[in-house]
Amino acid sequence: MILSRRQFIRTFTTVLGIALVILLFQIAGLLAAGFITSHSWPKYVTRDYMAAIKEKIIETEAITPEMIMDIAGDAVDGQVSGLILHAPDYSKVVFFGTTPKGDLKGNDISGVSQLRSYAGLNPNNLNSGYKNIYIATYDIYESEDAINLVYYDELMYENREIRVPQGMNPNDVSGRIIISYNNSESVIIEVLVSTLGFYGPTRFFLDHMVTSIISVLLVAIVVAMVSSFLYSRRNTRKIDAIKNTVSALSHGKFDVEFKKTGVYELDEISDSLSSLAHTLETNRKNRQEWVRSIGHDLNTPITSMNLLLDGARDGIFKVDEKLVDSISDECKVLSSRIDSIRYYSFISDPDLVVERSEIGLFDLVDDALSSLKVKSGVIKLDIEEGCVLNVDQKLVERAIKEVVANALHEAPDGPIVISSHGAVITIKNPGKLPSSVPQFFEPWSRGDLSRHEGGSGMGLPITGKIMELHGGSASISETDGAVVVVLDFKIDKL
Repeated sequence: MILSRRQFIRTFTTVLGIALVILLFQIAGLLAAGFITSHSWPKYVTRDYMAAIKEKIIETEAITPEMIMDIAGDAVDGQVSGLILHAPDYSKVVFFGTTPKGDLKGNDISGVSQLRSYAGLNPNNLNSGYKNIYIATYDIYESEDAINLVYYDELMYENREIRVPQGMNPNDVSGRIIISYNNSESVIIEVLVSTLGFYGPTRFFLDHMVTSIISVLLVAIVVAMVSSFLYSRRNTRKIDAIKNTVSALSHGKFDVEFKKTGVYELDEISDSLSSLAHTLETNRKNRQEWVRSIGHDLNTPITSMNLLLDGARDGIFKVDEKLVDSISDECKVLSSRIDSIRYYSFISDPDLVVERSEIGLFDLVDDALSSLKVKSGVIKLDIEEGCVLNVDQKLVERAIKEVVANALHEAPDGPIVISSHGAVITIKNPGKLPSSVPQFFEPWSRGDLSRHEGGSGMGLPITGKIMELHGGSASISETDGAVVVVLDFKIDKL
């Protein structure tokens, strides 16, 4: 249960963390979009309002300066929060509507058309400042046939002085419309644009967007909790099954079965543990066989010596040089088997250091054969000239010697052919392989065969271990009535 709780917490925090990161990226994107939009919004509203003013001036006949207020009010929509109308010298100032955030209210913007004068705010009670604003100029004049014409100068974006009533900020102004009548500036209109949070439709959108984000966050928490609970509960059962199996494995029960969980990673762990269980079971059986075989192999010469000594004591065997030689032979067999066991243990030490050096392949084989007593013509060499190996000379000589000794035991009269091709040594002798012994390079793999035919059965295992230490391989096979042992040093060729 503790494992389940811990896994639930880890899974929940991970899933929720991912959801929050995604949500934060979305919020960051929305904030960035909102920031860009909030800065672009006054520009587009101001330009649209200026275009509406122009259109209404063009449509109006017999226009007079006093009618500008009517036109300004008629062109207003919900995006424009307020207007400041003033004379060029600020001698008359009137404020309609509200500031962009609705902080300050003036005359009702819908009542602009009912006002016919600039009387209103005290022109001496204004705040002054500078700001970059959009500026549009309209020049109205009467032609000879009494048709009002409008010239619209190109929209400009300039830094201008701005004067606004008390309680307002010059930064509230987004644009300026300058209306001239018969080439004389008559009215100036300062345009105030509602912020996104004050303008009705965008305010509605922003409010619902915040609500949606909060709702998504709550849903993400619930989904993270539910999915984490289901995921951790399922994985806990599967992990518990693996844990119980591993526990059985640690108590020596190697015949365990790892069931598939359906989770790829856990199934890989199960497969690895199953392979480990198989290896441990094989090693356990091998250890039992090794102990039995070692006891039998060492006991055989000792039993022979005891029989000879008991026979001599009872007068069955005459105590002479022949009896001493027989006992000495059995001692040599015992010593040889003990030496093989000790040597295999030595080369199986994980701390063993392979001391490599460059040596010619012919010299390597020749030195290995020098310690063997072989009849002339029994061994034939076909060694490739110029081949040099980077190996531990003593270890490899022992490996070659063990293979040749086995070959001489099977075929004392030969011919035994030792050949090479690159870094591969092949040793071939007449004979057949016993079908009952498949693991030739495992210690005591010969089993009972060694007790009838002599030897400890450690020759090929020693050879295989030495080849393994050099990163190579050893193999044995039977071809056309001959036993062939191949020693492949692979990448150790220079």
